Amino acid sequence: MKCIAYEIPAIDIHPSWVLRFSFALMAFFGPSSPGQEQVQFNRDVLPILADHCFSCHGPDESKAEAGLRLDSRDRLLDAISLDNPEESELLRRVASSDPELQMPPPKSHKKTLTSGQVTTLRQWIQAGAPWGKHWAFEKPIKP
Repeated sequence: MKCIAYEIPAIDIHPSWVLRFSFALMAFFGPSSPGQEQVQFNRDVLPILADHCFSCHGPDESKAEAGLRLDSRDRLLDAISLDNPEESELLRRVASSDPELQMPPPKSHKKTLTSGQVTTLRQWIQAGAPWGKHWAFEKPIKP
């Protein structure tokens, strides 16, 4: 058995070409739309509501504090304003630092929402508060 070896000639590549090629790849494979990614209910909003709200405003009608439930879109519309999101009672309460208004209330010993979580809720309401289907019925989307 005979083995043949070839010598590969050295290629002189200037560093600026590597940089240009890298930028071209980033532009081509980068995000499809510049700016913020759209808020998705199941991925972004539902975990916030489940962690901070559902224990008092969830599916158990007998535990629904102030008669407010946040586990269905129809019932949640009582706490938000699609016409003027900043006037939404939900946003007002989760962004408040007043212990009398703040949600979740300090006595619940739950963490208050972070500014990022409040922003997520605000963006979701501004987008019309679209309610997602159960994840099993959603068509998978490649990131």
